[in-house]
Amino acid sequence: MQKQNSVAADLRGTPIRQLTLPKQILWLRHSLNLHDLLLGGEGIANSAETATRVPHDFIRRFSRLRTLATIDLSEQPASFVEALGDLHNLEVLAITWSFHMSSDRNYCDALLSSINRWSDLKSLTIHCGLGCSMEFLGSLSDPPWHLEKFKVTLGRFAGVPQWFQWLEDLSFVQITICNLRARDLQILRHIPKLECLILVLDFIPKEAIVIGNEGFCQLQRFSIDCPVSWLTFESGAMPKLTYLQLEFHACPTDPISVPSGISNLSSLTEVALWYNVRYANSSSVKMTMEAVREEVGKRRNRTQKISLFINGI
Repeated sequence: MQKQNSVAADLRGTPIRQLTLPKQILWLRHSLNLHDLLLGGEGIANSAETATRVPHDFIRRFSRLRTLATIDLSEQPASFVEALGDLHNLEVLAITWSFHMSSDRNYCDALLSSINRWSDLKSLTIHCGLGCSMEFLGSLSDPPWHLEKFKVTLGRFAGVPQWFQWLEDLSFVQITICNLRARDLQILRHIPKLECLILVLDFIPKEAIVIGNEGFCQLQRFSIDCPVSWLTFESGAMPKLTYLQLEFHACPTDPISVPSGISNLSSLTEVALWYNVRYANSSSVKMTMEAVREEVGKRRNRTQKISLFINGI
């Protein structure tokens, strides 16, 4: 018997009215060997103008699906979210998740149930509505052990999920947390293959966030968005880090609550600072930029210099 070729459907940018045409529906219904289904726009699929929603009965037909991105779950029932767990071959998934879903136990339990069944999942991206609490994901009992990428935009966690420490293949993390405790840093620093960390801190630090010389052995890119970039890098910290991005706000601060020890990052080649230009004259913004310039300047006499970009310039 001749082996069927895998089928990919790229419907990004397709108007919903076109997706609902009988010819389009008929093609999808008979594409039982569909491996990749791409929906929505570029990167985020929350536009009502493009096809992000799939009819309820389609999912059960796509048993061989490996990639599904980005599918809008906001208008689907909880039973549809749970049915996604039947896609046992799924490796890449991107979804949109709304505020009302994060506050509905039925939806939360349905997503937990599905994630626990995706044993081959390597990439999970969740585009959340503003203010979504995603803390329920911290109670995953059987996370995908081969997960390489975990990305949640806008949705907030109380802290870093403990099950991160069991993922030996995790290399990319983007997460927003409301508190950064010693336990959270301990989990992150000991993820063995972590190469890129995008961390949004939804609070003002009361003390310096100290990055010591233990862990983060493979980290190459570190981006942190925090009202006050009160970071201290000790000697030997993040030995393979080449890119550091600091996004900060115009918050009241004092001379000590600014970044320090950037010159201790031995492999660093680029630092990017981002802030709202409306606050260019803010004392806290000026102190942060001055502190970073001073740290970068300490490397002038070394072989490997650091390039400094401020708001992309």
